[in-house]
Amino acid sequence: MEMLNLSFPRTGTMNSLQIPNVSAMQVALNILGLKCYHSMEWFSNVSDCTAWNAAMDAKFFGHGALFSRDQWDALLGTFGAVSAEPPAVAFTEDLISTYPEAKVILVERDIEDWYRSFDSAVIEPCWSPFLNFLGDWDPWLIGPVRDCHFRWIKGWWRAQSKADMQEGARLIYREYYDLVRRITPK
Repeated sequence: MEMLNLSFPRTGTMNSLQIPNVSAMQVALNILGLKCYHSMEWFSNVSDCTAWNAAMDAKFFGHGALFSRDQWDALLGTFGAVSAEPPAVAFTEDLISTYPEAKVILVERDIEDWYRSFDSAVIEPCWSPFLNFLGDWDPWLIGPVRDCHFRWIKGWWRAQSKADMQEGARLIYREYYDLVRRITPK
């Protein structure tokens, strides 16, 4: 692992190039020769949700052992970079300690601009009755992706509702950036 993009979701790392299912940061890292893991990978490899769920179960719910270097390598080993989209954002400390040789990218944006984007692109869709119906209707692709997102929401975000996410968003954003700055090797 050469690069950890630890920027919070919706901080300008998404695709303005209109390439389906590819983030702008992925494009940039690919230009540098680094294949980047992004949560959009789930749609081409839904089995990754199982591994992320196991990692979240261990870290947030006390079920199973915390991931070892071998387990992180099994999940991320074919990639030269990882983007801190859900649920990877919840594993910042783990990724930094597992891959201390990796360089860190940290993009931050105005908190109110970020909040509007995050609310409309992440919070609202996560709690959409229609998308949750699709998750129930499609247990092979949409269901596992939805379930992985909800494990992230309930474990790392500590939210049980859309209102919980919205009310805690700015504080979690600030605390996250403080954490990354504090633990990133200089």
